[in-house]
Amino acid sequence: MEKRRHMIDILFIVILIGAFALSSVVLVVLGANVYKKTVSHNQQAYQIRTASLYFSQKLHQGDRQDAVSLTSLKSGQQALVLAEDEYETWIFLADGQLREAMVKKGTSVTESFGQPVLSLKDLNFRLVKDNLLRITAVSPEGVRSQTDLFIRACEPEVKHEEK
Repeated sequence: MEKRRHMIDILFIVILIGAFALSSVVLVVLGANVYKKTVSHNQQAYQIRTASLYFSQKLHQGDRQDAVSLTSLKSGQQALVLAEDEYETWIFLADGQLREAMVKKGTSVTESFGQPVLSLKDLNFRLVKDNLLRITAVSPEGVRSQTDLFIRACEPEVKHEEK
């Protein structure tokens, strides 16, 4: 009888340790999934915030009379052009990358120009009102961001380049 009781005590301890080990593994797996989702969400939010802040800073740096215009590349892709004295900064989307190209005024810009700034799936510029520019960006993961920027010093010019 005593031997049987001793066996039940050992079995109880083994089951208790097994339950503890199983619950620990489940807790670690659940925590890892939550962490993975949090990191992914933060990365997506970072990309969209970075794009919004990038446009905001660029526009406010070049917010001078007759300095901001919307145009398109020969491929039809929209571009934001910020003019400075002898140079222009072109901001556009090419091959899934937001690109920035600084060129001499009058240079014909193509999609191969410029330095990649950030990965984006889609980019759209639109004048909503006289001095209000709406920039819509879509991250590679499909997160959509819309930024409205007020251009203080000028009314942006919309150009259509001949193809």
